[in-house]
Amino acid sequence: VFNGKLEAPLLFARALTREELASLRDLGNGAPVASEALAHWDFVAEAHTDRVPDRSTYARHARTLNRPLRL
Repeated sequence: VFNGKLEAPLLFARALTREELASLRDLGNGAPVASEALAHWDFVAEAHTDRVPDRSTYARHARTLNRPLRL
């Protein structure tokens, strides 16, 4: 059970280095390494629907189930 908040998770095909992780934390999702993401779901966008858009170049959009709270 996860009882926290997710805003815009990114999925990568490899483990990131400490420096790459720091760049994501310090610069936000606009960091250069973010362009390598396999998926970048944005839970805030389209919060009024069940659609979760993927901001990566792969457009792997998702849908929410069981009406999770999205603000």
